[in-house]
Amino acid sequence: MPQKYWKILNIAITAGAIYAAARPYERIAPFVWYALIPLGLSAAANFIFLKRTGASFWHLVPPLFFLVGFFAASAAVSWPAAKIFLSAVAGLLFFAYENHFPQKHSIFLEELFVLATGFLILLGITGINFYFNLDWWISSALVFVLFFFIFSQQFYKMKRGDRREPLYAAAGSLIVFEFFWIALFWPVHFLTLAVTVFAVFYMIYMISNLTFAGHLTRRKVYFHAFFMLALVLSGLLSSAWQP
Repeated sequence: MPQKYWKILNIAITAGAIYAAARPYERIAPFVWYALIPLGLSAAANFIFLKRTGASFWHLVPPLFFLVGFFAASAAVSWPAAKIFLSAVAGLLFFAYENHFPQKHSIFLEELFVLATGFLILLGITGINFYFNLDWWISSALVFVLFFFIFSQQFYKMKRGDRREPLYAAAGSLIVFEFFWIALFWPVHFLTLAVTVFAVFYMIYMISNLTFAGHLTRRKVYFHAFFMLALVLSGLLSSAWQP
């Protein structure tokens, strides 16, 4: 597909996703149908493009999961201003990533997009769990499965041909799953819960990337650890704890 047509298609999909997420709904069914349109178009377009170029279908995971997390998070956020802000930022990030799909992105954009995907998924699951009071094993299973695929595509891109990639992905997703399961029982707002578990995912993802790239140093570990610790503490201290 010529680049200009690909860009036009991405603009249309991004605009459709922002419109579907930002508009108000009185019932959940219309929201699901509106969300399925850009989600289905994006998945179909990316699938056809990957099939023609011969690239790995692991490249489908980030944009597909990003949109799933984006719609789930927008459904969980009820404040209109916050929903519009989330839609605008997520839309810009999605377009920037898809504009060069499936070519290799810059390290910064790849890391930012995958980290944003993880946060949106966690925010969506914790929000849905808060509103619908899901059984703990349902939401925890969703976290394990989704993050297994996120880590799998990461390790595929970072270390091709290693048969231990599924084991690495299972270990990373299991750690996220365990922290999520523990945090479910905290009497805090679902946003605080999502931020806390995201910090765990962030550390695993960044340390793994630095390790496989051969750039891991003690100073970088301290920097990321203190950064996430400050984020978690600010979230916990500002959260309205339930009695």
